[in-house]
Amino acid sequence: MAGIGIHLLTYTVKSTFACQNGEVQRVGIIQAPPTVDLGPDIEIWRGSSVQLHSGTKGSYQYQWTPSISLNDPTSPDPEGRPDQTTRYTLTATDKYGCSTDATIVITVYERIWIPDSFSPNGDNINDSWELRGIESYPLAEVTIFNRWGEVVFFSKQYKYPFDGTLQNSPLPTGVYVYQIKPSPSQPVLRGSLMIVK
Repeated sequence: MAGIGIHLLTYTVKSTFACQNGEVQRVGIIQAPPTVDLGPDIEIWRGSSVQLHSGTKGSYQYQWTPSISLNDPTSPDPEGRPDQTTRYTLTATDKYGCSTDATIVITVYERIWIPDSFSPNGDNINDSWELRGIESYPLAEVTIFNRWGEVVFFSKQYKYPFDGTLQNSPLPTGVYVYQIKPSPSQPVLRGSLMIVK
């Protein structure tokens, strides 16, 4: 079997009749099929966009399926903004009709809205650190540190929001550092929050 490249092919006909014997040669060109490398699967927050890359070299026809949430499903490198976890398949086809498929999964996580301050002063307005969207992460771990790196709050599943107290005593006004681990497979979110009175 001939591999990729240019080959001289010889066809020989042999018969008991001399007039039917013959030989003909043709040049055969065997092209490599398209190569597609979409890279590793991707994780994004809901509402975010991501640039997809086909990793191809050459002039091909492209078709992404499903086409939902892609700005151009016939582009080798479309921008995607899926609203839910989606498995995309890219088919690259060359001018001879040879094609190659590859798939990539974009996992979409619910965004966690993290306030940068709250005021636990007992006026029933903004008295606790409410993390909107964290209910989508039943295994979430939330840790808050003071300026010396001491843990002043820890919660697994975050059933009860941080109320600005430590052992039922109000924490002082100031800046604190938080660490949120939404799930075992997701990156940790870090930042700072301020307690104001």
